[in-house]
Amino acid sequence: MSRSRVPPYSLGHPGAVALPWLPAMLAPTVEAALRDTASTKVRFRRDAAFALRNAETPQHDAAVAALRRLLSDPDAPVRALSAESLAALRDAASLAAVAPLVDDPDVGVRSAAVEALADLAGDDDAPLRRLLTHDRPDVRARTCAALAELGAEGAEGELVRVLDDPNAVARHGATTALGWWFPRRRSAELHLRLQDPDASVRLAAADALAFVDDDAGLDVLRERLRRGPADETWDDALARLSGRAAPADRPLFAAHAKWPTRPRRRAIALAALARLGDEAAAAKLRTWLEHRDPQRRAEALLAAGSARLERFRTAIEDHIRNPGSPAFHAALAAAVQAAEPALAGALVETARTTADRAVFEDLAAAADDLARVLGDRAPQDLRDLAGASFEGLGTTNDDRNPRDG
Repeated sequence: MSRSRVPPYSLGHPGAVALPWLPAMLAPTVEAALRDTASTKVRFRRDAAFALRNAETPQHDAAVAALRRLLSDPDAPVRALSAESLAALRDAASLAAVAPLVDDPDVGVRSAAVEALADLAGDDDAPLRRLLTHDRPDVRARTCAALAELGAEGAEGELVRVLDDPNAVARHGATTALGWWFPRRRSAELHLRLQDPDASVRLAAADALAFVDDDAGLDVLRERLRRGPADETWDDALARLSGRAAPADRPLFAAHAKWPTRPRRRAIALAALARLGDEAAAAKLRTWLEHRDPQRRAEALLAAGSARLERFRTAIEDHIRNPGSPAFHAALAAAVQAAEPALAGALVETARTTADRAVFEDLAAAADDLARVLGDRAPQDLRDLAGASFEGLGTTNDDRNPRDG
């Protein structure tokens, strides 16, 4: 399964893209992790469950055995991390051990179990499809995302059926999955979801449509913004509207472009105002791109990408061409949000020159997302990168599936 590494809609927490190396720095060695699986300290067991996904051939079997034991740990994060690590190790024999976790009392563990099953199932996605009728709506919702990402045959139609689920959580999962993977082919269904009785479903449909330049749901985004900032969905709606902002939206963005508005929200507002022709806002956002704080630079890049500011394209390209930059991952996310064919060149050039497999895989995942967003406008070399392996751009990676255009 080819895991998309770029959040489809939410700009996310900039620290997640500004400091991607932090978890690896804090993780114990595999040898220490094997010992720590028996620790009485929960923190040690959590670190061990994460670190064991890095086990190589000599320690692989011992790591798998330890992770299977941790699947029944009394701590929910340990169980979730263990399922994720078994999936990362591609230990298909662990599928039966992971499967019962879809009934775990903890929602995070259930979500991790569904993702792990998707990774471990291989060509047989029948166990995953059966989860579409699971009694817990969050499992049905997460299964929609997993099936869509797998590119499973017939999955698109099954997701459409979940749009009529009596539970809003499941409908939201299906709407989000269809909106990210098939927004053009399923635009009619997304338009219908704009009338859903649940606000979160309407918002997911509006977000998906706006991302592919369909303005039908902009009033839904504005409705969410009028209710005031209560959670991250408000910031997400603000970010999406920034890329489709009209002059009438100027007062909304101006109200959030100054201190003491929190930095992420302020960056989005500045980017939207810059899109509307405010040169002072553009100048302020540019100072953020040169800020000594990498998180502030990441926020500026993400906001510029979401607002689709052509004048900041060079800044995004510069960070993509420099994988050592703390803002490299923010630039990848910004490129996908910007949905600009000209950004394909930086992705392809960097992929051709890097000797780092992890960097290449990040670039290929971003190319996959950007090619899907661009559809027919995607350059051929971007499509080639989206389907390439580290050994060469001309080598097809069988884990990848063609996406909706």
